[in-house]
Amino acid sequence: MLRVEQLKKIAALPSPILSVYLNTRTENASRHPRVQACLAWFKKEAAAMSQSLLPRDAERFLEEARRVEGFLRDRHPGEKALAIFTSPKTWMVYPLQIALENEISWGHPAIGQLFRLHHEHKSCCIVALDHHAARFFSYSLGVLTELAKKQFEVDSSQWKKKSLGHLTSGRIQKMRGPYPDRFDHRVEVQYARLCRETAEQAAALSKQHGLAHIFLAGPDRLIGPMQTQFPPAFVEAVSLVPEDLGNFSAKELLQRLEPIITDHEQKRQMAAVTRLLSTDKGAIADVDETLAQLQNGTVRTVIVSREFDLDLRQCRKCGLASRAADPVCAVCAGELRKAALGELLPALLAANNAEVEIVSGEAARTLERAGGMGGWLRQAKRIAAS
Repeated sequence: MLRVEQLKKIAALPSPILSVYLNTRTENASRHPRVQACLAWFKKEAAAMSQSLLPRDAERFLEEARRVEGFLRDRHPGEKALAIFTSPKTWMVYPLQIALENEISWGHPAIGQLFRLHHEHKSCCIVALDHHAARFFSYSLGVLTELAKKQFEVDSSQWKKKSLGHLTSGRIQKMRGPYPDRFDHRVEVQYARLCRETAEQAAALSKQHGLAHIFLAGPDRLIGPMQTQFPPAFVEAVSLVPEDLGNFSAKELLQRLEPIITDHEQKRQMAAVTRLLSTDKGAIADVDETLAQLQNGTVRTVIVSREFDLDLRQCRKCGLASRAADPVCAVCAGELRKAALGELLPALLAANNAEVEIVSGEAARTLERAGGMGGWLRQAKRIAAS
């Protein structure tokens, strides 16, 4: 599972770094061509890039390219895509189960695509349960990983009270009269405890692994009461899937829940964009103003369409970025360099302690019609609270 900490670690790697993004799986997984399409593409692009570099840089670049080529050769990938970052002292490979755009770059680590994927596809917690156990999974970028398992054990050791006399636990279930009701009540009390413990464990795992949402999949009798046991901070982060999936394999569970997760995320993104565009207090829908306010430190959250990008000019001295066509920086008169928004956004967000919401599908198309990027000001929280 890709974490923000990993993105920061990659971004901090010393230059020059060879960054490679490749779709590795063929359309027909049963066919393995003599030369993989991704390897053929990489060799062609690497040869072309080496021609554009200075001789010293070209030599270092080609050395790293040969490392990547050797790694890719004769592989039968199980992943859909790879992100690779390499230098003489660095070798980082991230298998992905989601398609991306083939890309190769040399210089600063190119984390743009990983950054977009991480923020567009929110990681979530899945709890699949029945009356015997609860299994906890993380779902991130198409990968389902089991985190823990909790057995549901009903403790009847304290049930032998004076009111039950000499009856053994084995005979309790066969009792007549008022006793079956008493037995059922005690079972309910035990399951209420198990539901509370399961909710607490799901909340703890979500916090530990940075999971944005929790899906409870199981019988109504369990997931309904369990939903009420989450801490207040998680109330809006829990969704119910009233299906008995306790015995499903991880693969079957993923096939059943992935469409539900995707639908939920699309609706959540659409709601976020609609709210941004329908309010005047604390919201910015203008692209240039959002970029300026972000760099002033007054934006807490940027909302941007997945495919949206801008050609910017950034000052090499103070780092200010804008679409202005001035020959020098308006603030410090420093030299300007051309850069794309997608390249600069991760660093701008980190430098100004701001978050980002990357939207796709209908939410992205709606936002693009309004400009493609907007944001929430930090004062908006105080306005909403007052």
